[in-house]
Amino acid sequence: MRFCLDIKLTQHELDIVRPADVKATQAHDEGGVLCNSVAILSTEAALLTASAKRVLYCMCREWEAKHRHFVDELGGGHNVETLRYYL
Repeated sequence: MRFCLDIKLTQHELDIVRPADVKATQAHDEGGVLCNSVAILSTEAALLTASAKRVLYCMCREWEAKHRHFVDELGGGHNVETLRYYL
């Protein structure tokens, strides 16, 4: 994504944002983690599809809050705006 957006980060800045990159690129053998999570949660937890969606929505909001906190903590003399744009 950063290549398409012409975002240039130093190696040190890439190291700083690595925790967010790792989360964003985690995938299962069968594809993306979230692609079929509704069906998997519904089956494994014996939930209706609508219930599984509500649970996953809350979980994704928690991940979003954690990600925002991570981004808010950036600093240390780096090009913070570029890092925030990338993340």
